[in-house]
Amino acid sequence: MALKRLFKKTLYGGGSLIKGHIADALLKKKETGRSFRECLQESINETFQEDLPGTSHIYQAGKAKGVKEGISIQAHLDEEKFRKQAQTHDQDRDKWNNQKQAYEDLLDGIENNEKINMTYNSNNSKMRLIGFYTKINQTMKAEKYAVSEAEGLAALLHKSFLSLIHNPKVDENFRSSLTGKAVFILKNEEGHLFAYSPSMKIARINGVKYTKPDVIPVPLEYKGWFFPGDFIPLIKTDNSNLKNETTKISTPFPTDYIKQLILDWNSQVCNGDRYGVNRSSITKAISIAQQECGRTQAEIIAFLCALNLLNAAIKIPAYKHCTNYGFIKGQATKTIDMIDQLEESSFSYYYNEEERCLYFDINSIIFSFHEVPSTPSVQRAAIQPEIRWSGIRLQKIALPLFKTILNMI
Repeated sequence: MALKRLFKKTLYGGGSLIKGHIADALLKKKETGRSFRECLQESINETFQEDLPGTSHIYQAGKAKGVKEGISIQAHLDEEKFRKQAQTHDQDRDKWNNQKQAYEDLLDGIENNEKINMTYNSNNSKMRLIGFYTKINQTMKAEKYAVSEAEGLAALLHKSFLSLIHNPKVDENFRSSLTGKAVFILKNEEGHLFAYSPSMKIARINGVKYTKPDVIPVPLEYKGWFFPGDFIPLIKTDNSNLKNETTKISTPFPTDYIKQLILDWNSQVCNGDRYGVNRSSITKAISIAQQECGRTQAEIIAFLCALNLLNAAIKIPAYKHCTNYGFIKGQATKTIDMIDQLEESSFSYYYNEEERCLYFDINSIIFSFHEVPSTPSVQRAAIQPEIRWSGIRLQKIALPLFKTILNMI
């Protein structure tokens, strides 16, 4: 029974006895309703006191007395034989103590983090940055228990951190921390702590500590909630509307980064993921589309993303009454004049008379609007160099594109 139970726990953990204990404890918790820690302690006790060869016999025969009882029993044996046996017992006891300490450390980790999340799914809850360690030659130890989960989280956080690194509104001092050796502490909606090292590209799920004297708090504007893998939104520190808060960006707008995001989103859509719009995003898009504030390249990109989102929303029965095609197409034609008024721009436009489609090339990001009304601006677009559609349907990814652009201007 003992060896069979030990073998079963090892199978539970895929060859890892530590993970096997956790899986066994979760099963006991489900069957008995007791706390996870109690069930884990019972599982570990079974192993050391009954199942594990080389440790169970020590526990059963001696427990705290151990070698002392062995001395009295073996007193009649010759000194050399006793010495060898005592040495063997000492070695067994040291091995047992070392293994027992490892599991006690595991229990401590559970108590510190409330629970071990062996089935952690980064899509289940939002996170936010709360602080970072930035000592000279700062490093971070890798995850010891939920290794595969930590690797998956690290890949997602890498994408999220890139959204801050490439965001022209991020302060240069904070950007240097993002690109340096700092280790960032994050907290999810349940209050669990996580750690991420951008330079090492590793994440920690367990055993993360937030030591106030050593941690630099993250500025409020970078504490927006986000799902790992999505962009990290900036928190606005005033109540200005888009028209008043948008300023000329000295850092070049990161269109290469946006193009990579578009490819990633489009790939996910092809794999079955869906990016729906919602009423709040529609309201914001209408507000921006009504402003006609194309003073900068960033504002024009936001304007086109707003129209793109409305173009997607109007095709959804629940939202088709929120706007109308006349408004969307009419505002699209006004983008031509906005581009013409820019002092310097690589943006271009073109109207295909056969397709009756107006195209905008925003540094190789192609927006298109069909059935636009004929205006002098549209007629001027018809004689511009041809723009071909890229094959990427921006309406299917309208929401993440819209939210990402708004976060950058």
